[in-house]
Amino acid sequence: MQCLREKPCLLILDGLEALQHGKDGELQDTVLKEFIHCFRCAEVKSFVLISSRQAIFEVTGLNQWHQEDYQTVDLTTLSPGVGATLLKKLRVTGKRKDHLAISRDLNGHALSLVLIGHLLREHYNGDPSYAKELPPLTEAHGNSYAEKDSRHALRVLDYYDKLQDDTSRRFLQLLGLFDRPMNGTEKAVLIEKASHAEPLRVLTTKQLQEVEQRLVKMGLLLDKKGTFQRMEWDTHPIIRDYFGQKFKENNPEAFKQAHGVLFDYYQGLPNNEFPDTLQEMQPLYRAVRHGCLAEKKQEALEVYLNRIRQNNEYRSWDKLGAYSQDLSALAFFFTRSETNDSR
Repeated sequence: MQCLREKPCLLILDGLEALQHGKDGELQDTVLKEFIHCFRCAEVKSFVLISSRQAIFEVTGLNQWHQEDYQTVDLTTLSPGVGATLLKKLRVTGKRKDHLAISRDLNGHALSLVLIGHLLREHYNGDPSYAKELPPLTEAHGNSYAEKDSRHALRVLDYYDKLQDDTSRRFLQLLGLFDRPMNGTEKAVLIEKASHAEPLRVLTTKQLQEVEQRLVKMGLLLDKKGTFQRMEWDTHPIIRDYFGQKFKENNPEAFKQAHGVLFDYYQGLPNNEFPDTLQEMQPLYRAVRHGCLAEKKQEALEVYLNRIRQNNEYRSWDKLGAYSQDLSALAFFFTRSETNDSR
């Protein structure tokens, strides 16, 4: 921040969606939240360029920055004409007026248009008339400022969810356990030990790859990068959050058991019982998150106090400077309702 005050420069923060909470778009990293707040309040000669697939709630949310203090370049909302062109490129059939109608109905939301385009092509040979079966917007799709665009994607995902086969749905719900990409070891552990993954457990490697390829074709799973073997599995944060919530609502016990599997897995990752570096400590922070979501808060608290704080030595703070990681971990011990009640 001192450098930004002293001389004009450009700071680029690219891909912040990985640090945001689901569809709300609120930042998880407390240090970054504080930086944005300080940048807003300080007299600086510099610019910060932020890119994200979601709105940054700390900037664009209600009662946040004044509009004269920032400029938004919206790459997620397309004009009706551009949206119609996108649908045509996705091989949706019909006339341009049909494409324009769909684009307007989805408010030009890019992710929503990509999803409906894939859906129509894969399930209905591109017939645009089936877009009329999209469910209407309700309060369940959200009504806050941060949700004003993503709610159209949720409409399409509701449509998608009815058409999914069981194995594809379960795979997406496993992705919904994470707040970041899932790597190969995490995937293997879940398929082996999570009760919800039992239908995936009996699939051959080729059959599981076919499930993944089908999800890629439908726009629900990001394609692998390059020609190398896939190292991680990821999707748009809105999609991940949607299937994670569906998992929790429809199969709460399996949801908790799956988080419990990850809780146990992460506890065993550090080579040392009491890690010496922040990198070694990262699995324990993840263990705390999954332990709380598994409703094993007492066990998660023991991990936090004994192995992260290291029995009141405050190693994570005093030695490693992990202030934001500690605060984020503590936040998982409080549900949203508990937080609201305390206010």
